[in-house]
Amino acid sequence: MYLNPNNQADGNFYASLPTDFQGLYTGDSQKYMDLAAWREHGWDKNSVVGDAKIDFDANTLQLTIASSKPFPKVSAVNAIDSDFLGKQAGNVRAPGPLADPSSARNLKLDPRRNT
Repeated sequence: MYLNPNNQADGNFYASLPTDFQGLYTGDSQKYMDLAAWREHGWDKNSVVGDAKIDFDANTLQLTIASSKPFPKVSAVNAIDSDFLGKQAGNVRAPGPLADPSSARNLKLDPRRNT
């Protein structure tokens, strides 16, 4: 839900959501829309909707990603050429924080890890 039209969103992968999952709230007005209508506002031009199940276990800090299909490819946003883990992602990549989500289906996301 955006609270004003000056926000930005792009390069996202949306999964397991209802059709009208994007929301804009301005004043007393609430509007929910699908990705195509959302793009008319200039948002999420490089984002996609796909099939995936993503779970995070807060007790173990384990992120699990499952998809029956390969993740789609999108153009990199703002020339970001690396992912959350520091891996090179390139100009065309999977949307979201991982360059190749299919290669990292189970991630331990503990910020206390040794580097």
